Amino acid sequence: MNKAKKCFIILIGLAIVLIIVSIVFYRIDLHRAVQGEKPLFTISSISLDDGGSTDYRGLGYQIIIWHQLADEQPADHAYTVYEDGVESYYLIGFRNILDGPAIPLQKTIND
Repeated sequence: MNKAKKCFIILIGLAIVLIIVSIVFYRIDLHRAVQGEKPLFTISSISLDDGGSTDYRGLGYQIIIWHQLADEQPADHAYTVYEDGVESYYLIGFRNILDGPAIPLQKTIND
């Protein structure tokens, strides 16, 4: 087997390993985000001052954990209403967090 063919096989093997690692990291981080925990394997994150929304970027994926103050708050301020949700993208379709959520968010109440 010549040297070029060996290099090609090694590169293909590394690409397959990288894709598998990326998928595993994405699935673990998405599961943690849905459970209300922070992702483990992200490379960077950006937080908004909207109540706590955070954009996490990993190896080929994006997970946005939305936690925004709702527009309608109680008049007596006895509790705070938030809008929560998790949005994720793998390889394509990444969003700018400043564009707002592309999914419907659920209202939650914090005392």
